[in-house]
Amino acid sequence: MQKTQNAELIQSFERDNTLQLWILRLFFRLGAHKQFMTQHGFNNQPLAGYLNLTKYEDEEFNHQLQQSILGVLRLRHAELERQIPMAKPTEFQQALDSLARRIGLSPAESLILEFTLQLHQEQLLDDTADYLGAMTSAKVYRALAAVLDLTEDDVRFALGPLAPADGNKRSLGEFSIQAISRLTAFSLKTSHPDVSVRFVLNLPIDALPPDRHAMILKSSMQKQDFLRYLSMLIGETGQQAFFDENTFGNGNFFTGLANGEDFAVLEELTRIYSREPKRLTDISALISNMRKGQSDMIPQDFLALWAVFESAMGGRNDR
Repeated sequence: MQKTQNAELIQSFERDNTLQLWILRLFFRLGAHKQFMTQHGFNNQPLAGYLNLTKYEDEEFNHQLQQSILGVLRLRHAELERQIPMAKPTEFQQALDSLARRIGLSPAESLILEFTLQLHQEQLLDDTADYLGAMTSAKVYRALAAVLDLTEDDVRFALGPLAPADGNKRSLGEFSIQAISRLTAFSLKTSHPDVSVRFVLNLPIDALPPDRHAMILKSSMQKQDFLRYLSMLIGETGQQAFFDENTFGNGNFFTGLANGEDFAVLEELTRIYSREPKRLTDISALISNMRKGQSDMIPQDFLALWAVFESAMGGRNDR
């Protein structure tokens, strides 16, 4: 039991050293200390406590005291730099190393991923990074290089797109077209119940089928849903029509059109064609997407009616 507790203390200490090192690099390599401490005192009390600076809180923050505090922090920074590389990796770092090997990350990519995860996990690190203000891409490269002791070229290469032939691609499994999204969730766990992290990345995505939107529409719509959505597009009270179950009955609206049951959509299309023809492009785009997916969600009666408007729109554009 005692050995387990000692191991946990060592893991915590090493993780704490890495965190302190990154914070102090943000301070002295990128100037974040200027926002942390002013003549009015510390701007972040939890961060001051973490850096063991609370004993100065009641003193007058004149220039001499500020320089004295910065001197103490610089000594601590130099001490941590001399300890690189740190001792045995923490469980978190071991889990991250395992992930990096499985998906083929380079050392620079793995280090950037570790920093990004800690940035989301550790509020004090996030607060310190916020002192840098709004950042362009160039400033992000410079900041990561400074904090992680990398070259800017290393950072640019790590964050740049993968070359097609670099062999770093990994399969994440098979998914339906509708389920594929740029937003990808990750969960990293270790044998320690308190050492885990979850995060979402907005990843680039390419080579999607051209009819993906149509397939998504098809999977989420029934025939009556299409008609309600159409009513929402063209009607001045469209939102109510969209949610009204009785607007289209059983979805056979255009079947009933020939029987004179309801002329609302026909009248609206005619009115829009006459007064606001540009609005018909939204309907045209919807129908075009649905057709790409070879969808049967569009009633044939409506397609016959829409063909008349398509012909009229083409004739108007040719004038």
